[in-house]
Amino acid sequence: MVRAGSIFLVLIPTAAMGCASITWNSTNARNRLDQSEEIQSELPSDRKDVDQKSDSEKEEKTPKTLLEWAIPATEKNGNNNGDEEEKRIDCDRPHLPEAASTVGLGRAILESGYTYTSKGPAFLHQHSYPEALLRIGMLAEWFELRITQNFINQRNVPGSGEPASINGAQDLVLGVKLGLTEQKQYMPEMALILQMTVPSGSSNASNDTVLPGVNLDMGWEIIKNCFGMETVTSANGARDDANHTYVNFAQGITAVVDLTSKLQGFTEYDLFVPIGAISPEATHPQHYLVGGFMYYPNNNVELDIRAGVGLNDHANDFLVGSGFGVRY
Repeated sequence: MVRAGSIFLVLIPTAAMGCASITWNSTNARNRLDQSEEIQSELPSDRKDVDQKSDSEKEEKTPKTLLEWAIPATEKNGNNNGDEEEKRIDCDRPHLPEAASTVGLGRAILESGYTYTSKGPAFLHQHSYPEALLRIGMLAEWFELRITQNFINQRNVPGSGEPASINGAQDLVLGVKLGLTEQKQYMPEMALILQMTVPSGSSNASNDTVLPGVNLDMGWEIIKNCFGMETVTSANGARDDANHTYVNFAQGITAVVDLTSKLQGFTEYDLFVPIGAISPEATHPQHYLVGGFMYYPNNNVELDIRAGVGLNDHANDFLVGSGFGVRY
């Protein structure tokens, strides 16, 4: 309060001087502008062009992330402005950790796929498709709008107390991804996803309520064009068989290896922990080991396959899937 009062007392005499202060500042500003124009007129034409080009480049350059690590960058990485066309597509699929980068202002990525899952006495099989995700870069380089839609076809074990089959659309998922940081030395590239389900699915596949969620994705390029790591830590709302909502906590860590200039392989460990669930089938953690390949015909297209196994009794027995991503 003392500091604010002091500032207020200083502003009163300044306002009283009013016109004199404004006139003096305007005159000096005009003099400096005239001098600047005279100096510019004396510069060689090629020097003027360089200065004008430099100014325009500064104006066009926009921040790609919301934050920046407070350490010096040792190397210019592929995420800087102006390199987007040369950098290949970075899809959220097929591994659990999503891309730690955004799609980029004015760009869009469409991802889609199919997964077959089996789980012993719980259900016979489940088909998941088209696992559609539309990512749209808008407003800024670091902002991404996300729309997800999926369908399931699940056949249950006779006499299990569940419907013979579950078919139809799952709830629509709306969200945004915020690019937080680019990688600098050992500090990761990071992105934050804020999302929620919309109760729009089929009667036997919908959660019938809005369920919020948050994902924090991180990525490291450890050996350039050779080896990298990705992680995700997430907490998303879910509903168990007793129609009780709970938090599904997930942790995934993925190792990615460049096998050729167009082919990558990955392996990952995934953990899902239900927090607050009361249904017996949903109260135990699940552990998975998953691996697969991503192929890039060009910088704007990705094709993938994957397979995984459950590591404990409460996890699904196995899963297989494939998909693609296209950047526009």
